[in-house]
Amino acid sequence: MENTALKNWLDTKKRIGKLNTKAVESLGTQSTQKAAIEAWRNRPKNARKLTQKEFLKASTDYCEFNAYREGQRFEKFKARKAIFPINSRPWNKEKTYRNNRINHSECGIQWAKEKRRELIKKFFIENLDLYPSGDLYLTINTGKVSIYCETSKGDQYSSGCKYRKTDLGITINVQKKYLTLINSGLAVIDGLVNLSLSRRHWIKDCFVHKAIWLKKGRGFNWTTQSGYIARVDNLSFHATTAKKAVNGLHKKIQINRLATASIEEIIEKARKSTTVLTASDSYKAGNCKPGTLEFCQRYGIDIKDRLPLPLAADLLQTTNNTGLRNAMIVALARE
Repeated sequence: MENTALKNWLDTKKRIGKLNTKAVESLGTQSTQKAAIEAWRNRPKNARKLTQKEFLKASTDYCEFNAYREGQRFEKFKARKAIFPINSRPWNKEKTYRNNRINHSECGIQWAKEKRRELIKKFFIENLDLYPSGDLYLTINTGKVSIYCETSKGDQYSSGCKYRKTDLGITINVQKKYLTLINSGLAVIDGLVNLSLSRRHWIKDCFVHKAIWLKKGRGFNWTTQSGYIARVDNLSFHATTAKKAVNGLHKKIQINRLATASIEEIIEKARKSTTVLTASDSYKAGNCKPGTLEFCQRYGIDIKDRLPLPLAADLLQTTNNTGLRNAMIVALARE
């Protein structure tokens, strides 16, 4: 973190005043947006007037300052350790030095945690459609898996426009060692982002995980869905029970083996067809319901609609999606 964190926090303290500074510092270094809003509402009445957005910005500056401070302490400790090894220090200073080493180690652990949170934040921003018209406040914690979304009014678009932007605040609780899940490539399976994934179990020639993944709602609203994921090679299937996940995956494997036609041949046949594609065709092709719903929402399709095969052919040519290809094969088989 750059040295500007210290300067930003000093400027913020002067701007917001002593009473607001105490309210911000009472939140600690790992506060959520919900806790910050509660602290903003419970400020002393004689505190300097601040908007909710200004208070949240001040709490963000304080967290960045703390992360910078802990990182600087850790760097100083490493330099001191290189100059004064433990064996060369006198015995009467050994205990003091050992206690300082423990304290600096805790600072290093805290600094590493902040780095991991930054990497996890970057992952969620890249894999979720987090593009509000206003500011984004994303908080990552570990613990009981959950997600909390909240929107609020932000700045005006311009001085001549009375409408305000929409600020988005999201607090996500993920499982411990979530960065390991990202590095292993299992944080996203079939386009669904997993918040928790258990150890794999080998059941009927495939790996099965108990998982909790994100389910997108309307606008900037997400919920969590618990279930099981069966996977083998590059194929997977989501379901509410392990049995359904395994059976669905085997069905998907069977259809993939039977579908030997190339994508070009399928597109050519679909453009000449008068048949429509439905969600039922997707399920019969072995695609899971969460994956089908996610695909429809991504490309602006109502899952209850009947999509003509010529339009589905254009979409297949653009996306080259295996699940869509298999669903079109099932639809073509009904002719």
